[in-house]
Amino acid sequence: MQILKNISNIMILRVNLDTPPLSRKKYSAIFGQSITTTGEPSTEIIEILTIIAPRSTQGFLTQIHNDVAEIFHGKNDIFINNFLKYHDFWHTMDVVLAVVRFLHGFYLKGVTFSQDIIELCLLTSYFHDIGLLLTKEEVEKKDTACLKHHEQRSIHVLHEYMKKNNCLLQHKNDCAAIINCTNLSIEPTTLRFSSPETQLVGHILGSADLLAQMANRYYLESLDLLYQEQCEIGLATHHSLLELLRQTTQFYNKVVTPRLQNSFNNICNAVCDHFQHWWDIDSNLYLELTVRNITYLEDVIRTHDEGKKEFQELLHRKRENLKIQEV
Repeated sequence: MQILKNISNIMILRVNLDTPPLSRKKYSAIFGQSITTTGEPSTEIIEILTIIAPRSTQGFLTQIHNDVAEIFHGKNDIFINNFLKYHDFWHTMDVVLAVVRFLHGFYLKGVTFSQDIIELCLLTSYFHDIGLLLTKEEVEKKDTACLKHHEQRSIHVLHEYMKKNNCLLQHKNDCAAIINCTNLSIEPTTLRFSSPETQLVGHILGSADLLAQMANRYYLESLDLLYQEQCEIGLATHHSLLELLRQTTQFYNKVVTPRLQNSFNNICNAVCDHFQHWWDIDSNLYLELTVRNITYLEDVIRTHDEGKKEFQELLHRKRENLKIQEV
């Protein structure tokens, strides 16, 4: 695999806030289609993989997608149907779509990926949050404390899946480092990878996990779901939704931005080439929409603090969930 040299110099931060906001229809076309109404990966995911990957990768995608969907829907012997309001199958698929877009952006820059690296990207993106699901035994015992270290649970479940299906076992150790790139309590630069290629996979997943959710049109409204989720599983670190909203702006400035720019070397800007080629938009839409969300959130909090309006009045978008047929 060819790796871009001096990647931090090439990936200069590109956010264009002078462009008009996306229309609701355009946004839905670009960001609301990570999964079809029949529960399959979006056409964009499939078409990109057809371009950048060997044909056999399509079968790999179908298998892993169906297997993980069944796990989230409780159609397995271990986990119950996912009850989480924020970290649901939609979030997983939004991350998968972002990861594939990143890969396409690199492809357009002339970076070629081997089949196992592409499949490693798919595997880790599908399984990165699987550890947030509860087993039947844990539900009976009302044990949710185990979810505090859900990344390690995700790694364990993924390792078991790899052994059972005899897939990518040569990358078993790398999977831990890659998924830990989504663990905000770990500095990615301290993680050990077997090669620059697998390190890039980790940086792609870590970047995609942050931006896929924060660029979401309904991200700010979804923070209420995140707060409810944290309270329900006993992992709340905020005393109220308002406190979570206030700390979200700090989280972006003090955690997300340094992580994207420094820890992950700004590799997220490879997706600019994808949006230019696929959607004829010259911007890193993930970053642009994230910045717009945070800027609006700052205005919401300021308006609330000045006593002009309650913050709830300014966060009123409702996500239009598609009705997904069960897999």
